Amino acid sequence: MSNHEAAFALSPQQRSQWLANAPPARLVLEVRGATALAQLRERLAALAQVHDALRLHTRPEPGMQVPLQRVAGESVVSIDVQALDAEVQRVTLQLPALAADRGTLLRLAQALGSMQPPLADAEAMTYTQYSAWIHDLQADDDAAQGRQYWADLALGQQAGTELLYREARSDKADTPLTTCVMLDPALSAALHAQAAPAEHLLMAAWGVLLQRLSATDSPALTLNWVHDCRDDYEELADCWGLFAKALPLPWQPALERPFGEALAALQRRCEDVGEWQEYSPADLASPYGFQWSPALAATPFTVLEVSAIPAGMELLLIADDQRLTLCHQANRYSTRAAETLLEQLQSLLLDALAHPATPLGELSLAAPGFAATLAARHQRITPPFASVPARFNACAAGFAEHLALRDPHQHLSYAELHARSNQLAHYLRGQGIGREDRVALYLDRSAPMVLAMLAVLKSGAAFVPLDVHQPAQRSLAILQQAQPRFVLTGAAGSAPLLASMGSLDLRDTAVWQQAPMADLGNDVLPTDAAYVLFTSGSTGVPKGVIVEHAQLASYVSSVSARLQLQAGERSAVVTSLAADLGYTLLFPALLSGGELHLLDKTTAMDAQAWAAWQAQYPVDHLKIVPSLLDAWLMHAQSAAVLPRRQLILGGESCSPRLLQSIRQFAPALTLFNHYGPTEATVGVAMHKLNPACDYRRLPLDDRLDGMRLYLLDQQQRPVPPGQHAELYIAGPQLARGYLDAPQTAECFIERDGERLYRTGDRARYRHDASLEITGRSDRQVKVRGFRIELDEIQAQLAGLPGVAQAAVECLPKGELGQQLFAFVTLAPGHSVSVAQLHGQAQDRLPDYMLPSLRIVEALPLMGNGKLDRKTLQQWADQVQGGVGGAVPRTPLEALLAETWAQVLGLERVGIEDDFFALGGHSLAAVSLASRLQTVLAAPVTVNAVFNAPSVAAFAALVQAEFKLSPLVRLSTPGAGANLFCFHPSTGHVQDYRALLPHLPQWQLWGLQKLGDDGTVGDGDIDGLTARYIEHIRARQPHGPYHLLGFSLGGLLAITAAAQLERCGEQVAFLGILDSQYARSADEDSVETLLADATQALTANSQAVLRGLPAPALAELTAQLAALPAAQRLPALAQWAQQQGLQLDGDSWEHLHTRLGHQQQTRQLLASFQPPRLRCPVQVWWADATLEEADFADPQWEQLSSGAYTREVVQAQHLNILAQPSVHQQLAAGLAALATDGAV
Repeated sequence: MSNHEAAFALSPQQRSQWLANAPPARLVLEVRGATALAQLRERLAALAQVHDALRLHTRPEPGMQVPLQRVAGESVVSIDVQALDAEVQRVTLQLPALAADRGTLLRLAQALGSMQPPLADAEAMTYTQYSAWIHDLQADDDAAQGRQYWADLALGQQAGTELLYREARSDKADTPLTTCVMLDPALSAALHAQAAPAEHLLMAAWGVLLQRLSATDSPALTLNWVHDCRDDYEELADCWGLFAKALPLPWQPALERPFGEALAALQRRCEDVGEWQEYSPADLASPYGFQWSPALAATPFTVLEVSAIPAGMELLLIADDQRLTLCHQANRYSTRAAETLLEQLQSLLLDALAHPATPLGELSLAAPGFAATLAARHQRITPPFASVPARFNACAAGFAEHLALRDPHQHLSYAELHARSNQLAHYLRGQGIGREDRVALYLDRSAPMVLAMLAVLKSGAAFVPLDVHQPAQRSLAILQQAQPRFVLTGAAGSAPLLASMGSLDLRDTAVWQQAPMADLGNDVLPTDAAYVLFTSGSTGVPKGVIVEHAQLASYVSSVSARLQLQAGERSAVVTSLAADLGYTLLFPALLSGGELHLLDKTTAMDAQAWAAWQAQYPVDHLKIVPSLLDAWLMHAQSAAVLPRRQLILGGESCSPRLLQSIRQFAPALTLFNHYGPTEATVGVAMHKLNPACDYRRLPLDDRLDGMRLYLLDQQQRPVPPGQHAELYIAGPQLARGYLDAPQTAECFIERDGERLYRTGDRARYRHDASLEITGRSDRQVKVRGFRIELDEIQAQLAGLPGVAQAAVECLPKGELGQQLFAFVTLAPGHSVSVAQLHGQAQDRLPDYMLPSLRIVEALPLMGNGKLDRKTLQQWADQVQGGVGGAVPRTPLEALLAETWAQVLGLERVGIEDDFFALGGHSLAAVSLASRLQTVLAAPVTVNAVFNAPSVAAFAALVQAEFKLSPLVRLSTPGAGANLFCFHPSTGHVQDYRALLPHLPQWQLWGLQKLGDDGTVGDGDIDGLTARYIEHIRARQPHGPYHLLGFSLGGLLAITAAAQLERCGEQVAFLGILDSQYARSADEDSVETLLADATQALTANSQAVLRGLPAPALAELTAQLAALPAAQRLPALAQWAQQQGLQLDGDSWEHLHTRLGHQQQTRQLLASFQPPRLRCPVQVWWADATLEEADFADPQWEQLSSGAYTREVVQAQHLNILAQPSVHQQLAAGLAALATDGAV
């Protein structure tokens, strides 16, 4: 070009490099001798005059995002010479990223070593001409078709997924690194023997490897083929400049298909994209690339480095016939990660070529250098044994006056805790409790609970903690398995009793605090059982894990060395002590002179209450399940719920969003990831989070002392990094086993002379032998013939915009086979509909993996804070079957039912559906209380939800608070006289709706029970009726009145008629349906009551009842006999429920509800006295009622001086309102009143 000052637009390749601020291109040579160096300089100057790309300078233009470029006289190539010795220099040539690609650098190296002088070719195309040609192509006839081709590839949906080995580090520069290896001779020979080009074979293998090492099992990704268009156009063959372009190739071969199919698909794709390469998008859709490098002819120089990386590339594999070079960013991939990738690439391709039929998902990922890395992390250490009770005794002596325990009700110093635990241990010894005996602990999460744990350990026995909040049936099942000799109880009440079990209420201090305070003999052996914890069993029966003192001591010593707790620092336990999650801090705190805080469930599940505790007693160390912490932070939105020094996350995976929230609120907080099953004593591996690392998934790199973590395939062979496999654990923390010997034999195995525990967890090694837990081996299902990991769906949903958490379950659905259900929570400030989420999920998941979605306020958690999958399955089952049988009766109930449904993620709920029975849990109750507070514009506590867990019950609370009317409109508003219908003993009036079609000329009103506020339960029938009359007269100030009552409602209607007549009002109609107030039956004895109640139990519960100690049964009989007859059955039901007994075909809750209605009804019946009336009376009896043995005729014919009508209909008591004869007779009777002018 003659006009060096003319300006030109950047090419698409240059524009991308400019916008990404790409690093310069570099060519590093080793030159020998001063003469050779001088010749190189001269040659470079001459080449710059021949090739305008070496003289391209940018020129900023006002108002333009990118500059123009011009060809100037001076070269843009800088040269740096570093003397390696007297004869050898390291020469670095650096060019702007816009001036050269790898092909140009190789041409430059070739030309610098050539003996031929560079000559300008007047016919050759210059780079500026190439740039103009590319811009012209964007407007030619093929442009629209070309752009449509790329649009149809939907590249944005298949952007690069993150690799397992990636680490985003802010403490390292984004300096490009290169890791180079020579091709394995065997692979080189295999490549030469193939018909396909080595370029395609290596690129296909690279794509498969990226897919295998990505965050999910079968991700869609885009592989950028860095292609040099000079290979396609003869006119460009001798041009220099930036020609190479990253052509995106959508890549998702089926992992169950062989390599040959993936290769063929890749070749077809390369051919297609090559045809339309000039119209490809400028922006990269993926950080992964592949580039084939042409061979470099011999030169007098040694080429040390050729670096020209397209912008946005995190991993670029450059291959030639002899070597593999991986370009990677220092702040994303370490050199060790790069070496592992190159080793695995060669193993995979060798396997694919040697075994063409092998599916892609089974090709070898072997990395020869990994074995040494893994071995370095597996050290066989057996720490010296020092038992926990012995260490506590020593600590208590050193920190006697320090505070040891604090709960909401009390606190104990080390001296007090030491003395009292010794006393209780002496007491247990006095009861014959000792080595290998088991002592159950039925205590709240409190100071007495920890005191009891220490005392049992000191006595030589093993403690068996029970969760007082779990169903009594589960506690009974645990006790039946554990067969403890003794149980310690307290404020939580009595535990279920077994025939061979003694008991002590710790509140009876006079019984045990007379024992000596001196230490017991320190004769605990390493092999003695320390505790038995019960975990969920796949069979539905809890499994008891026996942990010995040696394992507990090893864990406590190891984790203490990592946490470095100091005397006086506060640690908190906020999860159930029936699980070992809280033991990470419990024992280390008490063995270091720390102050241990124990928070009850109500405080721990309430972010506001926990923040208030923190404000009063700031906590330094906290271990928590991410789900619970997430709920706290979403509610509090501040650091008030976080500890001051260290936060340990465990029990489940932690989302990047939660980590970001923690960093936002407490940037200086030290965080640990902690993992371990109960069978390996609390935890086996940790990771201390690096503040400079942007984690997507939390690894586990620090094995606790002596622990070995193996990933083994189905043949129990070690797997290479990146391959999913089951996790097996070995080392000094492995528990003795389960109480059930067959379960122990199944899960604790021998392999190569080493005892292993088979966890059932799936994991993958990373390049550095750290690992990531990826799911469960038993979370795999088949839907429509496809094998599916539920955790994969869960991860995809959790990645949707606005989604905070996701949980997925699968249930059988009759002829539809397996059905998937997903429950998601939304991040704060996001509002997304189910339809929107479903649409987004369709973009990420195939149709057979799309679940039925529900948005919920919070996911259910167990007592230890882990995700409660059993509750999730219940939710899914309820979504299947539907809920909401009892419809709202009032606007208030409709509003409450809508709120209930929103929080539970259901389409509807019935007013009698229990919040917790529908899958609600503690955190959801917090959310419900918060939502109700907004809806009702009034304070609502979490306890209110627990006390009134149904819509109807909560409506009663609201009515009591706001004095709302009990009068419920049953008819559609319109003309007509009023008929007031009084509720039966259930308090409901919906049964009267059956009358509506038959009384179209009447306005029906129901007198609905207000609630258990004293006006029903403790008042008499006159007082209750007087309240109802106030509301009736507010609706209709004067008569004539028309009253109707069924069952108890009949007595209420009679009483209302009497009160109205005393006020001088006319009652024109009084209808009484199957109402009586006295029974003629004899009172049952306690023995008869017990015999009848036993028949209502399941067979297993009957056996348990018969096996109770005779003194316990005698005490029960005496207690029941001392009660009034009406109170005996409720008391017996309460006792049976506490014992964990089960009803046959019924639930305790429903029984207690019925008993409550009966109790209220009895109180009202006892206060009823038949009045003397003047109004007409119409009575209906069910024939079944009249035939009952205990029927006592109330003689309603004597009730009034007015007209009296008596009808007997074929019916049962409960369905009399549904009988057509009643409808006809009632309609006729009311119509007759209209004829007589009484309406």
